[in-house]
Amino acid sequence: TVHFKPKPDFVGKAKGVTVKRVDTNGTPAEGTFTPTVVGTSPKAEPANSSDIQGQTQEQPVKFTGGSAIVKDPVTGAKTEKSVDIDPDTYTLLGENGKPAPEVPAKDPKGNVIGEYTLEVVDGKAVGVLTPNATYYGEVQPVKVRAADTNGITVETTYTPYITPVTPTATPATSEGIQGKPQE
Repeated sequence: TVHFKPKPDFVGKAKGVTVKRVDTNGTPAEGTFTPTVVGTSPKAEPANSSDIQGQTQEQPVKFTGGSAIVKDPVTGAKTEKSVDIDPDTYTLLGENGKPAPEVPAKDPKGNVIGEYTLEVVDGKAVGVLTPNATYYGEVQPVKVRAADTNGITVETTYTPYITPVTPTATPATSEGIQGKPQE
């Protein structure tokens, strides 16, 4: 049995090796083993959320490991194989593209209106926006990155929207006799 362990980022046909065996009569036989590694790419979907002014928003960010159909060269059977996302790699990216535990949340003009953080809940990445209580409107997205177990990275965004809250009042009237408090 020949085992081939490719580097995590290798894709393509590897250089083959020749295997030589000798039977019980002393007759040699040779065979070539040439492995092919089919590439997989992790995927991510942008996440969006919306809530009212002053409320913390949370939204799962979906990452999916890559998969490929692999054909057995002997039997011809096709099997889907996949590479999982590593939950330990979920990361927020700051404006400079570097990992950060928290990232300032900004309005379209670049003013800081809150803070982004990232939580891992049940193995899933969850983007969190903690806004200033007075801000409402559009918020610039934050980038979130993950890697599969081969170390191949993928990025996406989390974009929240803050809906304004308008307080309302209803006029009230009362009537009572002179000199007595009214409610």
